[in-house]
Amino acid sequence: MKENKDNAETVPKVIVARNDFELAEGEARELTPGVVITISNTNVERQQVSGWIYLQNEYRVLWLKNHGLLQPVTLHKIDGKQQDLVFTHVRDNDAAGYVIQSES
Repeated sequence: MKENKDNAETVPKVIVARNDFELAEGEARELTPGVVITISNTNVERQQVSGWIYLQNEYRVLWLKNHGLLQPVTLHKIDGKQQDLVFTHVRDNDAAGYVIQSES
């Protein structure tokens, strides 16, 4: 009988922390240590966000262009720990969401 490797690798994630945020267009904010986000544009009709995320420890920028709601952006994957950013609401000139840290 063959062992199903896919099932062995599918381990549920445990959410360790959740940080909610609300951010206005043009505002830069550190959501978690070393993660700074800026929203440059919101599109209410399409429920999309554009802007960038600066990962200070890695000296790199993740660009967001027309990023939709409930689509996670993985920020870090180190030693079984992962940080994901998710937008939940888009309004004129601001957006809201959360960052979760999980472990596998």
